[in-house]
Amino acid sequence: YTTLFRSDDLNHFVQLLATSELTQNEQQDISLLTEKFPETVSRIQSSTNLLREKISSSPIKSPELIEYLNRMSAVGEKISKIIPSLNELLINNDEKKYLLLIANDQQLRPGGGVIEAYGWITVKNKSINDIHIIDSDTYTFVPSENTEVPSIFSHYGGVQDLSFADAAYSAHFPDNYARMRLMLEENKTDQNYEGSILITRTGISRILTSNGDLFLPKLKEKITGENSLIKAEIYKGDERFYQELFEQLRGSLKNTRAALTLFSTIVRLLDEKQLVVLFNDQKLQAPFDSLYWTGKIITPECILNQANCTVDYLFPLETNLGSNNINPYIVKHTTHKARSEEH
Repeated sequence: YTTLFRSDDLNHFVQLLATSELTQNEQQDISLLTEKFPETVSRIQSSTNLLREKISSSPIKSPELIEYLNRMSAVGEKISKIIPSLNELLINNDEKKYLLLIANDQQLRPGGGVIEAYGWITVKNKSINDIHIIDSDTYTFVPSENTEVPSIFSHYGGVQDLSFADAAYSAHFPDNYARMRLMLEENKTDQNYEGSILITRTGISRILTSNGDLFLPKLKEKITGENSLIKAEIYKGDERFYQELFEQLRGSLKNTRAALTLFSTIVRLLDEKQLVVLFNDQKLQAPFDSLYWTGKIITPECILNQANCTVDYLFPLETNLGSNNINPYIVKHTTHKARSEEH
């Protein structure tokens, strides 16, 4: 059944997107492929429905296949919602830069984790033209009155200056993005970003599991989905690790034959907030907002417009101010009891 879902158009689109300096013919190809995206997604969903019908009439049931079909159907539906944004992103040849943030979710912060590296992705002439990574520890930040230290840091951690690595202390990603832009602007290192992409260590690990292993020739390291978390910790503070990792990842995508699997993984990461995307342009932003992929805190509202309707919810946050980084290995349980009384 994986053969049925193989899409040469989708593979070719990813291959071109990962190639810098496209020729005129290649730029025309990716524009055409972008226009055909709705047709490609529709074909995937039609294949899903066809297989569902065959399974329902078959005496042999396959839970694994049913789960796969349900996942592909959801992926197709969500991709179809962001197609207008993809068209808008690739409609012209203007250079656009997006702030890239890599969060260490092994050391928790409400915004996804400590920002261990940052940089930018440059999109130009309808493809990814450049990826540049800088380790946060090498970034010298001069604090100002506009960037105050959170009280939890100063009270419990004795921190007096806010570092770039700790700037993602809000659970509302737009706040973190605005704060980081301010920090970069004050230090004259802002690149007029059009938006931001944040991905966690776990997110990178999942993409490697989906896309395949990578070899980093400069560091002489083989990076897999299983060992990427350990390797990231070993090379912590060495910006060559993520720089070469992203370069090799982009190189592997130029020959991908499994774009649909990659898209499925990316959609799952977006759903789990291991990956969030934010655009300055509200027109581009709207479809991602509708899918809750932008890291925004949504204020719960009553479904029914009634005076006696009360929204009851919990939003636990955690910040690791210690040095042991044991958060991923601790299981916590929260019990919430609600009692309804008539008045």
